[in-house]
Amino acid sequence: MSEIKPEESTADRQAATPDSVRHELEALVRQAFDRARESGKEDWRHMSTAVLKNRLSQILGEKFDQGRFGYERMTDLVQDLPDVLAVDDTRRPPVLYLLPEPPRAPSGVAEDAITIDESITVRPDLWAATIDYASGEPYFLVGGTARPSSRIEGSPDIPVPLPTITQEVLDAWRADFAESIERMHGVDDEDVRARAQVWLNERRGTRALPGVLQGLWNLYLKRAVVARLRDWYAGADLPVPANLTIERKVARTQPRPSEESRLREALIATIRRMSPDELKAVQLPASALLHVLP
Repeated sequence: MSEIKPEESTADRQAATPDSVRHELEALVRQAFDRARESGKEDWRHMSTAVLKNRLSQILGEKFDQGRFGYERMTDLVQDLPDVLAVDDTRRPPVLYLLPEPPRAPSGVAEDAITIDESITVRPDLWAATIDYASGEPYFLVGGTARPSSRIEGSPDIPVPLPTITQEVLDAWRADFAESIERMHGVDDEDVRARAQVWLNERRGTRALPGVLQGLWNLYLKRAVVARLRDWYAGADLPVPANLTIERKVARTQPRPSEESRLREALIATIRRMSPDELKAVQLPASALLHVLP
């Protein structure tokens, strides 16, 4: 993984898009864990938020300021990177664990052709047309929609079946994914590797994979399907549909109120419950009174 240079991390941030900022953050966080590994720490795969912030400061050559990335607190930042960090809130202070980095693209697929991530899904009819090898029947386009041959009345758009995979193709994808685990950050646990091999050798379902790998396999499979469909459309001299992939609308959690706003609300609630004698004993700075005096 290429390192983020200090001048690259701050110069153009104001013009950066939310996606570019997130990608920069993800790269910086993985780089911080890489530095911990290179230092010889045996437990480099986990660290506290304070240690992470310190390592980010070392990488950038200046005190790391999460506000430059649009976050008021470091805890908000780390919670907004669920594909990179797992947070153990049961420990004090909470511990951050580095998650494996997914393979960027299936073998033989150009990285710039794979532009989907966890928030993107494949159009359902085209997904089924590519994955449903078990039915044994081909899929064709009818009015631009993929349909199995048994549900087609009349003639399809073109007499070329969609690129439904075979068991052998799926086995090859699974083997490629299992091999890519060797290159992933943080996946060196023998139990994880052993369970992945059982999943591969016995052709088990996704849930047979360790939890840390399930989402990564789904992402790999989705990218492989998209690449296969794009190749098919190009070979059939047809334009790739604009809705081949669909962005899922994920509900975002409301940002937590700042420490300042929580303190203000607490003070107001407290004052409302004070007795007359307690109110007379309250001391306020004169500068605060200027905000409300006419």
